[in-house]
Amino acid sequence: MTVSSFVFALAAMAACLTVAAPAMAETTRSYQATFVENAGGQATCPPGTSCGSATISGFGHVAYQIIRFNECGANCNIRTITFDDGSTLLIQESVTRIVSPGNSARAGANAPIFLEISQTILGGTGIFDGATGSGTGRVNTAADAIIHTSGTITLR
Repeated sequence: MTVSSFVFALAAMAACLTVAAPAMAETTRSYQATFVENAGGQATCPPGTSCGSATISGFGHVAYQIIRFNECGANCNIRTITFDDGSTLLIQESVTRIVSPGNSARAGANAPIFLEISQTILGGTGIFDGATGSGTGRVNTAADAIIHTSGTITLR
């Protein structure tokens, strides 16, 4: 047997023994997020948007995120969250209910109003490429838009 025949036979045996690598498993986990928007010291947001920082459990602090109102239709808002590694997460949000506690509506323009929202994870880039999921949350408009949400996210 020549050296080239031996190398070819060895390569063929190695190819036969190679097992296909399993596809990356999906991972579903719960998340909780807090978005702080338009508070003192934060960037000025473009018209038709709100922006600020965020903290998302399991993913960390985000210095900048922005939501574009009515981006995909009436009451269809798109939030883009940009992480330090360059990954982005896209979330569609819609207001599902407006809550004015007690008799607070009598306070007029200064009345506390809460917006209950739904979230649908649309995907993103980097570690969020192909991500799916959903959640719900509440916006406190009296506090320059402090948003608390929770739900599940599936990473591919």
